[in-house]
Amino acid sequence: MTVEICVRCVGIETVAGKLVRAKISFSDLKKTDKNTVQFCIKAKDEKKVFAIFENVCYNISRKSLRGSAKVFGVLQKRIGCIVGMLFLLACMAFGDPVILRIRVQGSGSFYQEDVLRILEENELGVTSYYTAAKADAAERSVLQLSGIGFCSVSRSGHVLSVRLDVTPQPFLAQTGDLVADRAGVVRTVVVLRGRACLAAGDAFAEDTVLIEADRGTAVGKIEALCTAFGTYESDAEGKEEFALAMARIQADGEIVASSVLCRKEGERYIYEAEISYVKIFSVNMA
Repeated sequence: MTVEICVRCVGIETVAGKLVRAKISFSDLKKTDKNTVQFCIKAKDEKKVFAIFENVCYNISRKSLRGSAKVFGVLQKRIGCIVGMLFLLACMAFGDPVILRIRVQGSGSFYQEDVLRILEENELGVTSYYTAAKADAAERSVLQLSGIGFCSVSRSGHVLSVRLDVTPQPFLAQTGDLVADRAGVVRTVVVLRGRACLAAGDAFAEDTVLIEADRGTAVGKIEALCTAFGTYESDAEGKEEFALAMARIQADGEIVASSVLCRKEGERYIYEAEISYVKIFSVNMA
């Protein structure tokens, strides 16, 4: 192991003479500037060198370590990190499993920040030890979050997995009959509860009962062909698209056909559009 030394305010001959008389081996003796001499010695001779240049006329300092001495010096400066890493590796190999990664999943994963905080409070953060008791405590805390109905904290290797799901909202059935909010012609009928009042091909008007409820509840859907109308007046020809736009505003479904008629009254043109579209009337059924 070698040490690099710098001596200021002295000539190179003086340095060499003192080292020779003290029987100290040295190498790489050179001047780095007008008043500074640099050389290398064995690490074991470092105290001797400082002793022979202890005169106040000299300014001596260690510049750096070389070889294994440099490695040893770096290790000394980072001894805390090294000890911590060795301890962590030992725990991973021989002790309780150490958590190196946390995974939050499930329909309640939007609570991730709260979950990570709860894990820290229960000593289950990254680099912590996993125990079943800590996991149980964390699960109880996570279940206190609003809307969470299920939570599971488990470990696989060094990965801690947290699954949490929200409580499904109860289905609130719509009560009463299924009533049409516009006129149309029935195409198909599906009834799971209640009584169908119309069959395929039947025409109906607005406010017609399509499915009659059974004991207050109906479940089903009816597909019907409905019609929407639009009128547009202009003093110019070729404005059919404006009438169609007026009709589309009223069409609440998939358009299957459209047409526009134009007539002239005086100096103005009257455009009348008609659109056929399919609408689904449903109650308690998608």
